[in-house]
Amino acid sequence: MPVVTWLEPGEGVQFPVRTKTRLRAWWEGYDLSVLKQMIESGEIEAADAAPITPPVTSENELLDRHGRPLWSAERIKVAETLWGEDFLSPGGVEHTAYLVKPFGINSSMSILDLSAGLGGVARTIARDYKAWVTGLEASPLLATIGKERSEKLKLSKQAPVMQYDPDNIHLDKKYDGIFAKEAFFSVHNKDKLFDEIAAHMKPGGQFLFTDYCAEEADLKNSAMVTWANTEPVEPAVWSAERIIKALKARKLDVRINEDMTQMQRQLILRALSGFLGHLNAHAMDNPTKLAVLNEVELWARRMAAFDAGLKVYRFYCMKH
Repeated sequence: MPVVTWLEPGEGVQFPVRTKTRLRAWWEGYDLSVLKQMIESGEIEAADAAPITPPVTSENELLDRHGRPLWSAERIKVAETLWGEDFLSPGGVEHTAYLVKPFGINSSMSILDLSAGLGGVARTIARDYKAWVTGLEASPLLATIGKERSEKLKLSKQAPVMQYDPDNIHLDKKYDGIFAKEAFFSVHNKDKLFDEIAAHMKPGGQFLFTDYCAEEADLKNSAMVTWANTEPVEPAVWSAERIIKALKARKLDVRINEDMTQMQRQLILRALSGFLGHLNAHAMDNPTKLAVLNEVELWARRMAAFDAGLKVYRFYCMKH
């Protein structure tokens, strides 16, 4: 009996076919209605999912915990198709506007984005609010592309993008506002990071970020261990309480600590739904198909971790 390594036992019979299975069926050229009939008739058998090797990318790119490049041209293309041009994670321009609303940004302000990616947030703020935004990004590949895109739009001075190391951050000026979106959960030297951020906020300066959080007890359950072991970069997740304590220890007045997990879940589901429609209408080469499968599985694992206790929080604080 043929074994399909990407089907879970009972899938399509006892419980609905998962999104990533529909994607894999598309990749393998299966008709889902036929696939279901084959499962029910016993013509094929499910097995545990086999790992997928990601496409090769720039030799200068950061490597994941398995020694493979974190980002490639194919992965960037997939992520932008999923989340929108210039964005690599849930939420686009409208979500960015919602997140940074507490800043009250105006043209006199200097903003630092510590999760610049391709520079989407930096350029959005620069265009919409006429503020001056510096984007810092851990990935050399993303930082290079982000820099080029800002230059192409003649925003190289108002929204520059540069590479940095979050675990060994060194800032050289003070800012009115500092922003980051789900960038700190993989930073192991968070104390140094928060020290540097607090030291480089102007009096009355603001710090707003979203991040993955979890309680110590939840991190030990099997589902969370599975998630942590399969993240591209080893997580160093703190609880929301620990983050708030760290911010207050640096004399920062925490005004908002909001659980945004449900909103994040909705953003992911909405994007995946639209993404499946896009896949059905567009042909892709093999490296892009592999990137599609890897990216969707990454977000499927994070969604599963939400059910096991992983949270997404938004924190907002001020310096007196």
